[in-house]
Amino acid sequence: MSASSGPGHSVVILLLDWRQPNQIWRMLGLCSVGGIDEKGSELMVGCGLCRRPLLARRDSARIWLQPQGALASVPG
Repeated sequence: MSASSGPGHSVVILLLDWRQPNQIWRMLGLCSVGGIDEKGSELMVGCGLCRRPLLARRDSARIWLQPQGALASVPG
């Protein structure tokens, strides 16, 4: 097993890339896309293609690290 794989590495990556750095990029994006057409712009379509996997990764990490409801009662 290499040093860059395994469950410990995944947890470190999730903790380093979790909350704070994303807020800066969200604010910059919000300020910079004022007049772009959402439906007809290739830039916005490309951003949508990048956004979906990132949100899936975030939600998967949230379910894994902070399970709620019936999932929280399942032994790990």
